[in-house]
Amino acid sequence: MRILGGGNDHGVLIGLIPHENEPLGALVFNDSFCNMVQGFEDQISFALNLDIPQKKYRFPIPIDFKNFFFQYHLSPIENQLEFSYTEDPETDVEKRAFQFYKISRNKELIILLHNDPVRNFFYVYANEDNEELNNTIKRVNNSILNTNLTLGEAEYTAKLNDYIYQYFRLCKIESLKNSRESCGIFFREKGLKIITIEIPMFAWELVSTKTRANLHNLYLYSVANNLAPAERSSLVSEKKMNIPYIPMIDLNKLTSGLNDIVYSIMKMWRKDL
Repeated sequence: MRILGGGNDHGVLIGLIPHENEPLGALVFNDSFCNMVQGFEDQISFALNLDIPQKKYRFPIPIDFKNFFFQYHLSPIENQLEFSYTEDPETDVEKRAFQFYKISRNKELIILLHNDPVRNFFYVYANEDNEELNNTIKRVNNSILNTNLTLGEAEYTAKLNDYIYQYFRLCKIESLKNSRESCGIFFREKGLKIITIEIPMFAWELVSTKTRANLHNLYLYSVANNLAPAERSSLVSEKKMNIPYIPMIDLNKLTSGLNDIVYSIMKMWRKDL
């Protein structure tokens, strides 16, 4: 785990790749991002290699949804850093999670960058609603990604606004040892401000609503049951499904959209920095 950038002890820390199969956060920050955050440069640092995949599990970028579906690797939840925060770390992943907490605890704000393979719009996880942020995300989704789709209700968490889900406790999705907690809740209970930006991956608007729903369910089922690539192939064959070509969203659009959202967040928290 490494820290890059000029962020000071009381600045903002942006965490890249909090899940093994979610690489886009490390790709969309470039020179245009640096230009967007003029005035904030000395307040931002980046935490790299949070949950970076083993070399054999990495995949090329760009990648279409079909190849992503058969190539992605996501460890069982007990081995995922995102859900491994505890005061008494014992396992390797718990120790890495605690290391990230230690480098974050002097920061005024932590921003995590996740990817969502089954939605084609930006949204966030937070501990409370924020109408200004929600409006910024709505504008970005409408103007840059040309979509007005919004979040649906979810069994495991509350929907706070059109583009804001609430952080949820680990017990909502899995029963692990009691001392563990999800990152957003653990940081909140330590008095830290944290927000997770979900970056869309694929251009789902190119397929029908029915196809999109079927493939969303297919992906979510494969994650929930921790299916290996061979098992995913068998599942697709068994269901006699055809996975059409669905390209990634243009990285320039993702960069532009994410820059706007991060810049908006920085301005909202500036008074606290």
